[in-house]
Amino acid sequence: MRSMPMACPTRVLSLAAAGLLAAGPAVASEAGPAMRLGAVEAPPRGFLELCSRQPEHCTAAAAPSATDLDVLRQQASRAFFSLAFGRPLPDAPAPREAPAAGPAIAAQSALTQSALTKTFTALRPGSMSDAGLGVGFGRVAPAPAPSAADAPAAADAAASALEAPAPVPAAAPVEALAAADLARPAVARVRAPEAAPVTLDRADWRRVQRINREVNRAIRHREDSAVYGRPDQWALGEAGVGDCEDYALAKRAALIQAGVPARALSIALVETRRGESHAVLLIDTDKGALVLDNLSPWIRRWDQTPYSWIARQTPGDPLTWRAVEA
Repeated sequence: MRSMPMACPTRVLSLAAAGLLAAGPAVASEAGPAMRLGAVEAPPRGFLELCSRQPEHCTAAAAPSATDLDVLRQQASRAFFSLAFGRPLPDAPAPREAPAAGPAIAAQSALTQSALTKTFTALRPGSMSDAGLGVGFGRVAPAPAPSAADAPAAADAAASALEAPAPVPAAAPVEALAAADLARPAVARVRAPEAAPVTLDRADWRRVQRINREVNRAIRHREDSAVYGRPDQWALGEAGVGDCEDYALAKRAALIQAGVPARALSIALVETRRGESHAVLLIDTDKGALVLDNLSPWIRRWDQTPYSWIARQTPGDPLTWRAVEA
């Protein structure tokens, strides 16, 4: 995968240039071809920095536990350190189930959800207030709960999290975060929920279209260098400005708030016909992977877009990126 910063295009593609069909109110009637994934790729550096700062935006669980968030932050910091300095990652223990949520963990999860609600209320006042947003989404069997046999391992993980050194302040550079995490014991990788496509009925389809439109309208395109003074800063467009990956992250969080399973959502990197780097959001459905794009008002299957596909997050495992073969 390319290590260069994202250079998101600013123009909106015309329908003729995009080669898109007229948009209809119904979901596509036929399932599209599957997107074939190849070798594991290094995640974008800006993405890993985001996961170190705000790991709640890099998990396949809609309401991750405090322990999961700590583990994800450490994993992202280690991955960034390896990518930035060419050092191999330390071996980590085999994956195991995350501990059952206790009162403290449940409180942390509630805080995370509250922060997301505040973010999107500020992004577009009233846009997330629809009481019926969650209806109909997520008709996928929930991930199995930890079994009684895993109780000792869960207790060990919880104890390790409590005994861990205090984290480096979030304002510190990500290199400092990574160095601090490398000094801690290796952590078990958070077990990702099994990926599965969602089924969209007409009401679901309209909600997805509405969220896509509202986020596109709420965020004004500006390059990271102008907003943050650096070339590649992944964020959620909280200030009402951002570039392509910020649109994708904002749509991901808004759809999760609306009830779409997080494991059905992933970010992909593409190349436009003019050779520009671009990021979009994918939602895996029973009709194929649908593309939510800030350059187009239409939501289309991935194979109906004008892009060359470079890499994407592995469905159900946001920290693992893979090359797209076709």
